[in-house]
Amino acid sequence: MSAEKTPRDLARGQLPPLYLPIEIKSREFRAKLLLACHAAEAGFPVVLGSHQEFSRRLPSLPPGIYAEKAIHATCLHDVLRDRVCGNRVVAWCEEGLNIFNHDFYGRVRVSPEVVSHLDRFFAWGANQAEAVATAAPSIAPRTVLAGNPRFDVLRPPFRQALEPSAQRLRDEYGPFLLVNTNFAIFNNYFSYDFFLAKKIYATAALCEDLRDFLHDWYEYTRETFERFKAVVRRLGREFPELRIIVRPHPSENRENWERATEGLDNVLVRMEGSAIPWILASRAMMHNNCTTGVEAYVLGKPVVSYRPVRDQRYAQELSNAVSRAAFDEDAAVAALREAMAEPEHSEGYAVLAPAAQAVVDRYVANLGGRFSCEIMVEALKDLAQRTSSAKAGGRFERVAPPLSLQTKLAWRLREFKVSGRAKLSRLAGGGKQDFAYEKHKFPGVDPEEIASRLEFFRQATGRFGNVRASRVSGSRTLFCVEA
Repeated sequence: MSAEKTPRDLARGQLPPLYLPIEIKSREFRAKLLLACHAAEAGFPVVLGSHQEFSRRLPSLPPGIYAEKAIHATCLHDVLRDRVCGNRVVAWCEEGLNIFNHDFYGRVRVSPEVVSHLDRFFAWGANQAEAVATAAPSIAPRTVLAGNPRFDVLRPPFRQALEPSAQRLRDEYGPFLLVNTNFAIFNNYFSYDFFLAKKIYATAALCEDLRDFLHDWYEYTRETFERFKAVVRRLGREFPELRIIVRPHPSENRENWERATEGLDNVLVRMEGSAIPWILASRAMMHNNCTTGVEAYVLGKPVVSYRPVRDQRYAQELSNAVSRAAFDEDAAVAALREAMAEPEHSEGYAVLAPAAQAVVDRYVANLGGRFSCEIMVEALKDLAQRTSSAKAGGRFERVAPPLSLQTKLAWRLREFKVSGRAKLSRLAGGGKQDFAYEKHKFPGVDPEEIASRLEFFRQATGRFGNVRASRVSGSRTLFCVEA
C-alpha cells in the first residue's frame, strides 16, 4: 500500500479524478475495484469507497467525474452536490437490470431532472436503455450500452480465480443448496411496514394507480416471503444430507429468517461477503425475482426460480428466463433434485432455449467479447478529453446549463439544514439505527483487503502490474487506485 494521497495529489494527473462510490459492499466492491483498475491503466486517478463518506468529503476533493449509482428523484440533491463541487456526472442504475415494466421503472426509478445533469448514462442493456429513454428522451444520445462490471467479474478469467474462495466454503459447510432471498419490500431491515411508510404513506405525490401498484407489490412480497419460509423448512427435511444456506438480501432482516428456521440443524442463515463465492460453491441455487439468478446463470450454476405466488405484474422476465420454474413446494424439491443431477457448465452460460436467450441478449449487453469495464473507461476517457478540450477553448456539447447562483445557494442552504438536523440528531442520541444500517451495508474496507483484491486481478489477467492503491488522507474508507 502506497503512501496516503492528498486532494492536491489527485489533481496532478493528465486526466481528472474518477469517483466511484459504493453503497452495498457485498454487491459492488469487487466490480468497482476492477473498474478502477481498468481506469487507472487508462490514466485516471480513481477514488472509491463508501458513498456516505463521499457525501461528506466531496467538497474538499478536486473536480473530476463522479459516478452516481441511481437516477431516481431522491438522487437530485446528490447530483446537484456533484455539480456544485465542479464535477462532471455520469451514472448507472444498480437496480436497473430486472425491470417489471417500462412504465413502472420510468415513474419510480427515473427522474428527468436528474438525467438532465448527466454527461453519460451506462445502461445494463437495450431493455433498460429503452425504459430510461421513454421516461427521459434527452438521455438517449448520451446512453452507452455498457453492461455492468458486476458481470465482468463472473466471466473468465475471473471465474477461475474465484474458485479458491468457493472451495473454502465447501470445506467449511460441505455440500449445500443455496437459497438467495429478495424480500426487502416486506422483510425490511428496519421493520415490516418500512416500505409502506416510506414509499406509500409518506409520499403524497403518488398518483392512485402507482400507489395501488406499490401496495399490491408489498402484499405480493409478503405472501411470497411466507411461502418461502415454508419451503426452506421443507428443503431442510427433504435434504438431510445437505446444508441449506439461506442468504437474505442485504436490506432484509436476518433475525426473521433465523426465527423461521429454528430447530433445523442443517439450515443456516448467512450474510457474510459477496454472493458470488456462495453461488459457485453450491450444488444448486433457488431464488425468487433476484439478480443472483442471472449471476448463477452466468457462472453456469443450475438455478431454480420458486414462484409460489403468481402475478405477472411482478414477474421479472430476465431472472425467470434463465431459471427453471417451480410453482409449489413439490415442484421446488423436484426441480432442485433434477438440477443437482445435471452436469454443471463450468465455463458458464448454461444453454438456453432461443426465446430465453433472446431475453438475455435484450437485457444484458457485453456478456461476451469486450468487458463492460473497457467500454465504460473508453466513454469516460472521451468525456475527460472533451472536457479538457473545452477548457482549452475547444467545443464541448454542454449537457446541462451552468448552475445558476440561485440554484447553488439553494442547494447549500438545504445541505446546511440537512447536515444540521443530522448533527442535532446524533447529539440527542438519535440516528443509531440508520448508522447501524449503513455499517451493515458497508462494513468498511482496509488496505489488506484492497491489496488482496488487486493481487487477485493481477493473477487472473496478467494485467494491472503497475496499479497500486493508497488511502486518501484523513479518510476511513476512501482509497486512491492509480497506475
